[in-house]
Amino acid sequence: MDDGAVIGPDAGEAPASTAETAAVSGPDPAPRRARRRGWIITVVLLAAAVVALAVASTLLLVKLQAADARLDQQDERISELQKTVKEQEGLIDRKETFGAAMEGLLETARQFEGMRVGQLVPHGGLRSLAHSAWRHRHDAELLETDIAEANALTASLGAQLEDARALAAVNATGSVYERVLDELGGGFVTTSIDAADELCQADVWGCVAVAEPREVHIDVVDSTRPFMTDWLKTGVAYHEFAHVLQLTNPEQSESALAAFGGDSEIMADCFALTYLDGWTLDHRIWVSSTSYWDVSVGYRHTCDDTQKQVVRDWYSRLGYRSEPITQ
Repeated sequence: MDDGAVIGPDAGEAPASTAETAAVSGPDPAPRRARRRGWIITVVLLAAAVVALAVASTLLLVKLQAADARLDQQDERISELQKTVKEQEGLIDRKETFGAAMEGLLETARQFEGMRVGQLVPHGGLRSLAHSAWRHRHDAELLETDIAEANALTASLGAQLEDARALAAVNATGSVYERVLDELGGGFVTTSIDAADELCQADVWGCVAVAEPREVHIDVVDSTRPFMTDWLKTGVAYHEFAHVLQLTNPEQSESALAAFGGDSEIMADCFALTYLDGWTLDHRIWVSSTSYWDVSVGYRHTCDDTQKQVVRDWYSRLGYRSEPITQ
């Protein structure tokens, strides 16, 4: 053994205290707690993500529902606009149709221009119809009614024209009376040779009833008298035509009658004296070289020039005159 050697524990052995410490100590718990905290944080984050996703989904659903509601509202508005446009198109169509119907009516009415027999064209009715359509301009259904009325009135006037032309073209009675009355009345005056005395309840050669102001009744017995010449028949037709004018133009006739003391017969005589050249109220009718009849016609009052002028003024104011009709 060397002097310099140091006696001590074996260099290969660990100190006892160190060995004991090593034997007592175990694994460190800190990493385990760290893992638990990480797991909890992960769960919380996932839960938060789920909640956020749910909230986002809910918000998205709400937005989609709101968008759907807006789309529905827009669809409703579009439908309403389409309906309004359709209604307006219908109104425009009805207005155009009424305009065409009214123009056809006025064109038909113009064919009565100058006809002095009254009450053929309801001029006030034409204006009333135009005003009615103006009031109904926003209502297609009511405009349809106005269109139907215009067409019906056009058809009625057209039928009157056709009937008058047919009547004027044929002398159904084969008489002078009818020929003259057709010329004066344009076919709008009917001639009937019948028992005028009974109809008018008076001894007359002819008459016009208030209930039928466009029909002249000629007494069948008087029309065959031996003195009843074509000239006398012509004068009688003029006289009766004056009554037609009086009855079918009551407003204009009322003022004219004042010049004759309100006597429509004297006025009718004056009409014949004014418009039938050579006409008189007293006639000598020769039936042979030695025989004649002195015949007094009418009511034995020969009108003067002033009264004749009243008749002329009255006659000139009669008759249908077409006028512009505005709504």
